[in-house]
Parts: sequence; structure tokens; C-alpha cells
Amino acid sequence: MSEFANTTCFVISGGVVEVPVGATGTDKYLTDVVAAPILGDLARLKYIEAVFRGEIALDIAEACEMEISLLGDGVSLGMVTMNTTAAKKHWAFNLGEINMSALTGSSKLTIKVDVNTAAGTVANFARISGLVDVTHPIIIS
Repeated sequence: MSEFANTTCFVISGGVVEVPVGATGTDKYLTDVVAAPILGDLARLKYIEAVFRGEIALDIAEACEMEISLLGDGVSLGMVTMNTTAAKKHWAFNLGEINMSALTGSSKLTIKVDVNTAAGTVANFARISGLVDVTHPIIIS
């Protein structure tokens, strides 16, 4: 019997989402539960690790502070604070390892974005993509 590590990637919100960042507020974006990926049979496996990562592309390079949270059935699995500057438009984030042990097969993964410091004008947007990479064993006999 051999055991191998396999990685399954969950794309949150169906890919890239537009979030208004020109004004502060909580819940500036929350994944529609219809578009949220479901863990399914993966929830029965022993996790080696799960990592939440993604990218932000601002339409105009501006200073902005936003909190990007990964939720499992509405409960926070972790949050990363992003502080962008006027120096560049593209940013990457990596929350690192998250604990998904409390989730079940019907659990849905969603992203929530809060804007603490607004970026310039009200018309500014951030395009955010988020992924969860789950590494788990596969046993072959």
C-alpha cells in the first residue's frame, strides 16, 4: 500500500470578483452562496494542509486597506489584512495554513471583504481572486 499527497484547488466565487473599494464599509463583498464551492467527499479525508491564497488587481494604484476573510459556512477560517499603496496595482496574498477540520461535506467556502481605508474616489474597484489549496492523502493498494 502506498500513500501519496494530492492537492485539490477550490476557486472561490467562481473566479475574479469586483469589489468597490472607494468607500469604507463591512461586507463590501460576500460570495453568493449559490456560487460557493462545496467540499463534498473531500471533507471525509485527512487533511495534510489547507492554504488560502489569491490576488488583488486595483483599477487605479491607490492606498487602501481591506480585510479579506475566508469563511466556511459563515464561520471565519482566517483573515488577511491587505494594505495597498499607490506604488503598484497588483498584489498577492497568502493567508497560510488554515484549519478546516470542523467543516463537513456540505460546507460552503466563501470570501468576505471589508474596506477599512478607502482608495481614492468612490469609483475605484479591486478585482479579487481567491483559491483554497487542500492537500490530502491518496492511498493506493
